[in-house]
Amino acid sequence: MTTFHYTDIEEYWQNSRGTGMRRWLDALSTDQIEQTKTAFVSRTQPQTRPDGIYLDATALLAVATR
Repeated sequence: MTTFHYTDIEEYWQNSRGTGMRRWLDALSTDQIEQTKTAFVSRTQPQTRPDGIYLDATALLAVATR
């Protein structure tokens, strides 16, 4: 597991736009973007500290051979 640190919602948003989610994020209207950011801030309150947002992430990987 790793922990990602973002100083604020804008840093998180810009980082998210650098992933495969960019296509969907860029298709949102201005109102939808604001609603999404507001929901994110609300949902990440438990992970928010004075110096930013800390999100734990676990990579799930599988390898198979035949």
